[in-house]
Amino acid sequence: MAVFAASIALAAVGFRGTRWWRRGLSLAAIPLTLLCALLVLNNWVGYYPTLQRAWGDLTAGPLADQTDMSDLAALRGTRPATGKLVPVDIPSDASGFKHRREYVYLPPIWFTGDSPPRLPAVMMIAGEFSNPTNWMRTGNAIGVIDDYAKAHGGAAPVFVFVDSSGNFNNDTECVNGPRGNAADHLTKTSAPT
Repeated sequence: MAVFAASIALAAVGFRGTRWWRRGLSLAAIPLTLLCALLVLNNWVGYYPTLQRAWGDLTAGPLADQTDMSDLAALRGTRPATGKLVPVDIPSDASGFKHRREYVYLPPIWFTGDSPPRLPAVMMIAGEFSNPTNWMRTGNAIGVIDDYAKAHGGAAPVFVFVDSSGNFNNDTECVNGPRGNAADHLTKTSAPT
């Protein structure tokens, strides 16, 4: 980040009295040094292992095995090879907490029979500076859960990927407070029954 700051300072200080092509280079160096700093930071933390995952998170594209709620009825009575991820819009009436889209993972065994079997549920809460899709995009949670389900005849818990912060830098600590009623959202509206 120091190189990025230095590129801004050099562009500002050296802008007057230099030739046009040097001005252009100094301006082009600013986003390039920022990109390099972000790449080094990503390499250090390993947040996005591939450009495809970073692009998917940036554009909020569909996730692997994502299906619409309206398509679930057609899958009833089958046993898909993998579980299905369903985007859900959980109402915020009880909590008043403004949250982003959340997801529910339904294991293959959920689709067998006329009605879904009773399954345990696991609430997956992402950390600060995160969102529910990070579990799937960077954490490969769906691959791990599908492997577990395959090893157990299609049976696995239902996983609910919730949003505990509401936006990128809102650290609610999962409690009710000035940053929102995150605890009410997690316990009264997102909690599986």
